[in-house]
Amino acid sequence: MIEKLYVNNFALIDELEVDFGSGLNVLSGETGAGKSIIIGSLNFVLGGKADKDIIKSGCDMTEASVLIYVDNDELKKELEKCDVTVDDDNYVLIKRTFNKSGKSYCKINGKTATVSMVREISAYLVDIHGQHDHQSLLNPKSHIVMLDRLCGEALEKELEKLKEIYAEYRQISKKLKEIDMNDRDIQD
Repeated sequence: MIEKLYVNNFALIDELEVDFGSGLNVLSGETGAGKSIIIGSLNFVLGGKADKDIIKSGCDMTEASVLIYVDNDELKKELEKCDVTVDDDNYVLIKRTFNKSGKSYCKINGKTATVSMVREISAYLVDIHGQHDHQSLLNPKSHIVMLDRLCGEALEKELEKLKEIYAEYRQISKKLKEIDMNDRDIQD
């Protein structure tokens, strides 16, 4: 869950810090209120495309950071696969800067990262839905993860059983191949 978004010199924003509440957060307001700029800065820090137009006029660079609370053990395991360790307080901090020469610098929990690394972990951490923007809902790769989470602990036990059965299957299959090779050697 996103807890805080910090933005500096992004489009029309001098400096902004947004605190998000738990659960669903909705940005609403009249046209021109700045909703799109906030979403744009969030997309930027999460690995979205960047060009020099996002830098506030008269400034040399822009920066944004997002503090994300992670309390799901499955999610922590996925992040560890991406070499991201969630700190003891269950937070991940992503920071990104972009300068006028077109260079982008990213950090995850203070460690230097690439934009693609940020994009990869962001897919696990944040899902933004706009009027015509349904990221994970339309991505077939995320469907099984959503279904697994919906099933909860009951599925975890079944998955463990399946892993054990599959491991047995692989061992038996390996032995059968060895036997088959030995039979061929005998026939020759």
